[in-house]
Amino acid sequence: MSQHTFETGTYLVQTGWDRPLQYYFLNIYRRADDALVYSNLHDPLLVGGAMTTAQIAAKLAALDITPPRQLLANLARDGMVNAGNAVTIYDPEMPLLAEGE
Repeated sequence: MSQHTFETGTYLVQTGWDRPLQYYFLNIYRRADDALVYSNLHDPLLVGGAMTTAQIAAKLAALDITPPRQLLANLARDGMVNAGNAVTIYDPEMPLLAEGE
């Protein structure tokens, strides 16, 4: 599984490629109280929780969350190479940090 994490003023976002299940996932938490705001596993519109990068982009936009500029391209790459055991943390104050690739 790959995991990409970033924060906004309001939210903590975790997304990535789930190698065993062969689909993208998305979890969004409210930073103030760690409450789960969205999870693909609880979305009744998704079959079995499976997401595409377009659906991730749409859900982020619906919540007025601007993703890091590299996020969607990096997610697409993860799916193409069937990435696993990779963690990427996006920090607007620092260059991109990645480990485990």
